[in-house]
Amino acid sequence: MKRQIYLDYAYEVADLIWQDYDARRHRAIEEGKAALRDRGKLQNTFQFVGTVAPAEAMRHKQTGAVCYLDRAKRYLLDVYGVYRTLKTYQETQNITLRNADFPTLGWMFEPEPYISTYNEIKAAADFTAEETAQIETVVDLAMRPIEMMPEYGPMNRSILRALNLAAAGSSFPAHEKSQQWLKMGRHIFADSLDKWSMEDSGAYQSIWLYSFIAYNEYVPTVRTEDSSVVKHYADLWARLVTPLGFIPDYGDWNLSEDWIHIAAVMEKCATLYHSATLKYAVNRFTEAHVGLSSGLAGGVDRFMRQLISAYDWSNDDLVEQKPPPRSQEACDDTIGKKCVFRNGWDRQSSYLLLNYRDEPQTNEIYRKNLTMTIPVKAEKTHHGHNDENALCMLIAQERILLTEGGYRKGAERDCTYRSDYYHNKLIARKGVTKTYSFFDHVFDFGEYNPVRTERVYFYNFDEVDCSRTRLYDTRNAAVCDRIVYYLKQDDCFIVNDIVLPREDGSYTVGPVYHAQDIEQIGSNSYALSQTEISMGQELAHTQLDDVKLYLHFPLDEYDFELQTIDRAYRNQMAVTQFFAGYANSQFPLFFSSVLYPNRQGKPPFFDTISYQKRPMGVGLQLAIGTRNYTLFDRYCYESKIEDLNKRPAYSFDAGREQVFELETDAYSALTIQEEDSTYFCCIDFSTLIYKGRPLFEMGAMEQLQLDFKEPLKRTTSWSNWDDRVPG
Repeated sequence: MKRQIYLDYAYEVADLIWQDYDARRHRAIEEGKAALRDRGKLQNTFQFVGTVAPAEAMRHKQTGAVCYLDRAKRYLLDVYGVYRTLKTYQETQNITLRNADFPTLGWMFEPEPYISTYNEIKAAADFTAEETAQIETVVDLAMRPIEMMPEYGPMNRSILRALNLAAAGSSFPAHEKSQQWLKMGRHIFADSLDKWSMEDSGAYQSIWLYSFIAYNEYVPTVRTEDSSVVKHYADLWARLVTPLGFIPDYGDWNLSEDWIHIAAVMEKCATLYHSATLKYAVNRFTEAHVGLSSGLAGGVDRFMRQLISAYDWSNDDLVEQKPPPRSQEACDDTIGKKCVFRNGWDRQSSYLLLNYRDEPQTNEIYRKNLTMTIPVKAEKTHHGHNDENALCMLIAQERILLTEGGYRKGAERDCTYRSDYYHNKLIARKGVTKTYSFFDHVFDFGEYNPVRTERVYFYNFDEVDCSRTRLYDTRNAAVCDRIVYYLKQDDCFIVNDIVLPREDGSYTVGPVYHAQDIEQIGSNSYALSQTEISMGQELAHTQLDDVKLYLHFPLDEYDFELQTIDRAYRNQMAVTQFFAGYANSQFPLFFSSVLYPNRQGKPPFFDTISYQKRPMGVGLQLAIGTRNYTLFDRYCYESKIEDLNKRPAYSFDAGREQVFELETDAYSALTIQEEDSTYFCCIDFSTLIYKGRPLFEMGAMEQLQLDFKEPLKRTTSWSNWDDRVPG
């Protein structure tokens, strides 16, 4: 991919605006007059042309054609012209103004592109003194709402204000407020310096980082290469790129929209750090989005400046290199809190994203100011969803089989698409309904439920990749572990959910999965189909219904429920296997889901799956072809403890549990029996016995004791191990 792709796309969008420009201008004026008559509101609905102007300025720079210079100049002056027309109309009609907060430009995406275009063309455009004054008036009026509502903290809304103030103050040094704008910008920018984002949305994290970089082009403060934060998020997005090129739209985001900021930041970091793998990721990402683009859908005309930055920051001489084809954390267990399971980067590869990002415990003053200032009661502050421990996207065989639920649907309900029940996750609620219905109980108004999450483990083994992530839900008095196994050779995912109730009482609990269509295909089994994938309110990605996601719930002791749900701007379906009844801490709840992408109907191995519940955990057994799997998951670590006054406090005898023919003290364990060998992998264990034969045993040695008492001969644990043994 060559970087010209960004400019070609920008020019294509600019031409769409220009082809009916006069009609758009006339319509904007009429809409503005109607807003004045009906609501006393003076707002320039033609402000967007200021964001298109950078494309025409760049095209003039690249081609030398004066017509593009004239377009850019006209765009800038017409923003003032429409404002002046509306202002004159208000005065002549004697309309009382009730709202004049945004008479020329908005306070977020419009000012900096407008100002940058003026800087780019002013030497060639030969502005008169009167025209320059008009430009300054537009900018001055655009800064006023920022002065009245600055907002602060490491997030997109604040850094956009800092960028706009920096652009205005440095570009118009003779303006009476120039120094005030620059100072205010510095104060707001300081809240993002050396901070992690308080948002969990790729769209808004990238706006924040792009604006962080662009701010320094006006007011040099810190070099991008000296900010580890920028590189961290670029690496995060690179690891999230799917086989189809998209990045899952976690949080407030639509799959086809607001991608340009991400591309620009990734290009910047690929160039700065000479990263061939970052270059590979951003190339696939950009190609996917440009290939899907359709006219002006998604408000792309707002981001011409960012397309030009992506071009400027890109390096065609940097040779791309495909990253390693393995599952991994993206990028850590503190800031990113995402796990990617994959077997490659080609379009046919399989991919699953687990997001367990909770609301960070830092930035208290910023979070409280935000939640007490703007209406965000349904959001994970800020722009995040109640999606902790959710499966955001599953792709296999070039088909998208699990998706996110959309940004939000208009303004009728803030929680729409943000609440937990719009996500592929386990949902726990205190209480039950009279009819013991799952969806009737969980479909609440959807205010954000603050939870805390942590990674218990993530490992890559030869045959399986696995993770265990924990969610602490204080409001619903439950601790919920989600364990994901990716059986790599058989391209199968097993998702086990363990729920530890923290109170005695009634609970409604179960994992939920969504799809465009869900069909029951036998006892405990369902086929999930997706022929139309929402890319936003205006765009959809269509695909053949030749690959389905087959879902099987191995446990036969719980109820099932299917429900139609308004999700992703269309009607979809949701399915759950759930418990509704009395529970307490002595009796953990366990759910299992087997996810298998397939072209050939219900997988025969679904009928081979069995389970065993034991006091310390649950075992699953299944046969896929000639490979016989046994899995074990322990309910909680504490069941391994023998004596708190000894070190180690745990022991094999205390934690010993047997399911089927597997016996171990492991936190989690898996065996694969084949014709001539047995493979095993274990986590946090000392011993594994299979079919009465020890496959792994730790020896005992003298261990120091509390208060330096007499040493005791005891056995320690290994964090993880896998091996294959004959027979």
